[in-house]
Amino acid sequence: MSSSVIEKSTILKEGPYQVSKFSKLFFLLSTNELQDLFSISSFSLHPLGGLLDQDQTTISASSFLDNYSKQLDFFFEEKPFRFSPYLFTKDYRALYLMETNSGKVLLKMKRPVLYLKPLFFSFCGDKVFPALGKETIFWGFSLSYPQIFQDPVTKQFVKVDKRFENTELFIDFRKKLRSLSSCISFEKERKKIATNFRLGKELREKKHPDLNRLNVNFWRKDEY
Repeated sequence: MSSSVIEKSTILKEGPYQVSKFSKLFFLLSTNELQDLFSISSFSLHPLGGLLDQDQTTISASSFLDNYSKQLDFFFEEKPFRFSPYLFTKDYRALYLMETNSGKVLLKMKRPVLYLKPLFFSFCGDKVFPALGKETIFWGFSLSYPQIFQDPVTKQFVKVDKRFENTELFIDFRKKLRSLSSCISFEKERKKIATNFRLGKELREKKHPDLNRLNVNFWRKDEY
């Protein structure tokens, strides 16, 4: 992994961070499976959003996993799952810190990074879509990575390929998820709803509180 120091800078110097056309992975894993996913590569984790103390801009994978384990237990006890979004990167140079008058800093991006946030979804007919609210279903995380990046110097839009270190990280996550999880379809009112959501093998037989509450099941071909 590149230098472990996040440098300070400004938007005026770095230019706006412009990315688009995201590739996304949607998954719900056990804590052990998430730990296995994290073990594939060396990368750093950074909380996103709001003012931070300078010693809060990076957290350890163990702290992240401990918090996830606690929140996942809450969820299966039918309590709210609460988790903040994070950035993942193999390259500290993709980030910078912007100082504020309060003495705290804002974490900013200048090169493509992976963006992780909690995923909640709902149904609309035979489709699923991300949503928020009381009638939504928790499904772990959405992990996204841009395919297009605008160079702040040349202003040209370029494909996000392997010249960017985090491209390899996203590809590694995608490959590892295939061994840890399977793609899930749902059954609602006796209709099959196909998705690209993945469910960890350790959670396959575990009761899902939100699905149960909304009378939604996993589609099982042998039942029809």
